[in-house]
Amino acid sequence: MSEDYSNQKKVEENFSSIFGNKGIFSAVGEKSINNFRAKFVEGQEQQPNLHYFAVGHAFKNIDVKRIFDYQLEEDEKSTIPTKFLKLQSSAFRFGFVDCNMKVTGNKLYILLDQIRNINAHFIHEFELIRKENIEKNIIDFLEESFELALINGIFSKKYGKIKALKNVDFLSNEQKDELLKSILEQLDNEIIKFLKESFYQTLFTQKEEKWKGNKDYKRACKKYLETHLTTKEDWINWILYNNVEDDIEWHLNPGGDDSANNHTHKVLDIRAGEYLSFEGCLFLMSMFLYANEANYLIPKLKGYKKNGKEDSPKLEVFRFFAKKFKSQDIDSENNGLVKFRDMVQYLSKFPVNWNQDLMTDIYYIHDLRTFILEREIENTYILDIENHFSHKLGKSDYDKQKITISEDFVKYAKNYFNPNFKLASNEFEDDFKLVIEKSPEYLSNKRQLDDINIQIEKKKEYNKKSKLQRSKNQIKSKVQDFEKEKENLSSITHKSTIKLKERLENNLLFISNGRNNDRFMDFAARYLAEVNYFGEDAEFKMYENYYTEQELDALKRKEEELSNKEFEKLLYHNGKLVHFTTYKQHLKKYPDWDTPFVVQNNAIFVKINGLDYERGSAFCIQRDLLNYLLEHALTLENAENKGKELLLAFQQEKEIKLDNAKIQLSQGGSISAIEKKAFKKILPRRLIHQHCPPEKRTLEELTSLEKILEDAKNAQAIFDAQLEQATKENRKDLFLKKNKGKQFKLKFIFKAWQLMFFREQYETNKQAKAILEKPSQKNRSHEIGHHKSLNITRDEYNDFSKWLFAMDEVPQYKKQLGILLESKGVLQNPELNKIFATDHSNKYASINDVFNETIGLYERWLKSNTEYTKTNSYSLANYSKMMEVGNIHINLSHFIAFAENRGVVLKKNGKIIRPLTRNSRYLFNTFYGIEVDNQNFKKLEKKQQKLVFVLRKKLWKNHLEDCLLYEVALRYFTDDKALRAKSYNNLATLLVQDVSIPVKNAKWLDRHGNEKIGSYQVIVPFKDLEKFAQIQYFDKSLRQYSLLKNLPVYLSKVKTNEEKVMQLRDMENAYKRNRAITLSHFSLLHNHLITQQGRFTFCIMAMEEYFIWKHRFSIEQQSDTFKPKNRIVINEIPTLESYFVGSKIRNTAFHFNLPLEETYKQAFLKIEEQFIASEVKANNYKTLDNCPSMLKRTIKSFIGQMHEEAKMNFHPKMTDKQKVIERKKAEDKMFEDLIK
Repeated sequence: MSEDYSNQKKVEENFSSIFGNKGIFSAVGEKSINNFRAKFVEGQEQQPNLHYFAVGHAFKNIDVKRIFDYQLEEDEKSTIPTKFLKLQSSAFRFGFVDCNMKVTGNKLYILLDQIRNINAHFIHEFELIRKENIEKNIIDFLEESFELALINGIFSKKYGKIKALKNVDFLSNEQKDELLKSILEQLDNEIIKFLKESFYQTLFTQKEEKWKGNKDYKRACKKYLETHLTTKEDWINWILYNNVEDDIEWHLNPGGDDSANNHTHKVLDIRAGEYLSFEGCLFLMSMFLYANEANYLIPKLKGYKKNGKEDSPKLEVFRFFAKKFKSQDIDSENNGLVKFRDMVQYLSKFPVNWNQDLMTDIYYIHDLRTFILEREIENTYILDIENHFSHKLGKSDYDKQKITISEDFVKYAKNYFNPNFKLASNEFEDDFKLVIEKSPEYLSNKRQLDDINIQIEKKKEYNKKSKLQRSKNQIKSKVQDFEKEKENLSSITHKSTIKLKERLENNLLFISNGRNNDRFMDFAARYLAEVNYFGEDAEFKMYENYYTEQELDALKRKEEELSNKEFEKLLYHNGKLVHFTTYKQHLKKYPDWDTPFVVQNNAIFVKINGLDYERGSAFCIQRDLLNYLLEHALTLENAENKGKELLLAFQQEKEIKLDNAKIQLSQGGSISAIEKKAFKKILPRRLIHQHCPPEKRTLEELTSLEKILEDAKNAQAIFDAQLEQATKENRKDLFLKKNKGKQFKLKFIFKAWQLMFFREQYETNKQAKAILEKPSQKNRSHEIGHHKSLNITRDEYNDFSKWLFAMDEVPQYKKQLGILLESKGVLQNPELNKIFATDHSNKYASINDVFNETIGLYERWLKSNTEYTKTNSYSLANYSKMMEVGNIHINLSHFIAFAENRGVVLKKNGKIIRPLTRNSRYLFNTFYGIEVDNQNFKKLEKKQQKLVFVLRKKLWKNHLEDCLLYEVALRYFTDDKALRAKSYNNLATLLVQDVSIPVKNAKWLDRHGNEKIGSYQVIVPFKDLEKFAQIQYFDKSLRQYSLLKNLPVYLSKVKTNEEKVMQLRDMENAYKRNRAITLSHFSLLHNHLITQQGRFTFCIMAMEEYFIWKHRFSIEQQSDTFKPKNRIVINEIPTLESYFVGSKIRNTAFHFNLPLEETYKQAFLKIEEQFIASEVKANNYKTLDNCPSMLKRTIKSFIGQMHEEAKMNFHPKMTDKQKVIERKKAEDKMFEDLIK
């Protein structure tokens, strides 16, 4: 190897890092390719799900428009990124080596697998990671993603420094924008500086006098870097690649003298060329790790320790793309616990129907706010109250007064945060104030100090005895330390109190306790689909694609494959493609997307096999009907196909009544009021009105045209009121970030323009064409209808929306919008043309300006335009076809009567019995009730009182729906009826209590060592259910290596082997006492396994190196059956294979599984014993220094990794030389023990 610092020297050191980290790096690779396989969808080139997992999720945490430098396209129709193009989802395609598009043929997957293999064998050629052998788009992807991670690292580092300097918890949006702008303006210099300080910390962050080791070498290294690396690209290439200038002969024991036991052995040649570096391989792998995996594994590598100082910025770079695990990462069928948690949290927030009044001062909102504040106080201080008063009063006395103290504290805290609440005097007022204002650390310190003072008082009684004087002095010293700490903590206010005050001042407390969306339809449809209530072959109307790229590809493909007529008939909802498919088929495509249902006009649509129609009609299931069907399913032992049978029977009965009704109507004449009442349940309303006109309404109602204007004005008024409230509460920026008030403006503008301008232009064109047409001409164009060329098409609507939304941010968008409207001919209207005229460009510069102008235009237009009706269209002949082939609508009262006859719906005293309303006792009933018997209600105007009753009725429906959803949540928690019966509890308790989850079919050992099958409990805090769901998710793929099922056996083996694994002792004791362990134990276990696996593989690699060196083994010496010959496999290394005969422990370790036969340490101690016997004792080596250098190095690896007793805890003042001496003494002592 070269001696002076140079590029070649750096390359050699980097390859040494690869050899030094093998084994543990193999575990990183194993995790990465498993995650890659899980997210990969075979059969398609584009992988949006994998792209989101690898890099896309990180885009949510950065300012992509600024960093990706979005610019207008040449046609000025949209903005596109101009930087980091290889990170965009459209470029995330890496090709396949075959035509099957399977994961094993994906070129990026192959590269990751090759990196894993290189690190799973001590000797493996590096040609597979040679740059010229890697696809260029993979290289570009690697470099751009690394640069983006560096930008984030720079931002995070500077952000942390500014926070510390300003002594704040976070920076404002303006400060963050300014910081990012300054970084991007000097990006090249910032990256160079960051790489110097993060990857060469000692050289560029410390003064030379503080350097340790060879200062001349370090000085030469620093000079070389500053001289040869001058650009950002130079530095990034330096980190990611190894540029081998001259062929390298890699030797084992390179310092050997070629004597019998100290020879040098060449194992492979590394040809000149560019290779991925250790850092390049690691970064590529890290993009396919979950965040917790990266946090566990990467710090196990040399140079990436969690020391909180030097390595932390570098560690941040390699963890940037590691995705935080979310419930969406779990397949729907394995996601019961998360669904349970999500639904309980959903039910614990007030329904969306409250939102319209949330910013008002109406009396019932005050009651809701009070309830939310009380809940928040209880949840915030519950532990502090318990700790404080248990210490003050004693545990038993506190338990007796617990409820009273809690109630009194809530009253006090309400007054503390809002003096409008009245407060009666209380004996614990000082304590309550202390709990609210002082930090938990201060209170803990105070309790410990009180205990010590009690000890001092006891010591005074025995002060005469001199032998206790030392103890007394020690206590006094401890008191002084606590007093000093108490003084430091006294100025720190309780962080939760500060946060709660801020949330109250900004009104965020009440907003955050409300539901963002109403999800009853989604939850109900999902459950019914999961239990096959409508049959396994039932097809639901669902969104077809999750990702935008897939949507665009699907549209492009359909346009090529379908005729124009078929393409125009494609179904859409909210601008997205929809289709009918079974829930099972949907989950095959999107295993983690379990609520794809289209909710249209407050209904879901289901096609049920068995309907005999011209084309597949779907049942339109309205919300009120859905809750009856959901309740029916929940009251059945087995709900499969029961909904299908019920609806088909209903439809059969309805058809008979429908045929009779049509016969009667076809005979002409009017119908009686009694007949009308029956017909209303099965016939369209307008058809009935032709035979029995509706009664005249006494109240004046708005026409449909007037309602469009009224809805727009109401939406604007609500938005203005919310914005005004947000401004008063200093949260205007936060409010506008979530709600810019543009959606309702777009809806009104589009509808109004359709009526005022597009229809007018169409009528004008139609009249002009009618004059030129001959009477005998067929399909006359003026009768065809509203031709699409005169209107905004579906594709154009996306551009229309985008340009209108962002015309104030991108002025060119207004120009493009004008061009689009001009192509439709509507700008001939002078009123619309005025908006887009160049002399008014500044007057109408935003959607707000256009909206306000359109309001005025529409008001004037309404005065001369009335609603247009087509009376002749509402005849039986026109409706007959629709009733035969259209969607099947179900009248609720008709269905209830039918269900009652079949015993599905029961009544008592004329009222329908809803059995699951019994769950009402578990809900927050304040969410569903409004008092109307008090003076506050009577003071309201009649119109306002009517609105209160409307809201009350809506909340009553929410209450019924939530009772059903509570039952669904419990079904997700467990399918065991006995366990479920014990699990019912009120929401307040569920949200804070620990959840006991059974693990069935677990293996454990009895006292005689015999393996048994049983079960145990895992105790999980409710808020951490997602973490345990993650454990279950990964555990399922382990099969026979299941951590959950083999854990009891493993704990027994750790214990019986007398291993001193302190971190698992509490876990084993908890299991022994109650057959239960806590979730926190799994974190300890995981860390323990990673540590044990890392140490085991490190030692195995040391043995591979030793035996390859000892027997001078090479790749070429392997049998011809092993292909390709690019590595040395363990079962062909002389002598080494004998250590693993009949054992799978090495394979288990390198695949990161739980060892089943014995622990990693147990297994290796046996291997070590055999190794010492054959390599040390057989050669009569008495001391460690007598051993040949390679044998000595291998044994020192064993001692350092597997023998805790040989590890030293050095005194801080000890010199490096003293540490070396002490370490050698410990190693020599350990060697003596090994050869005894």
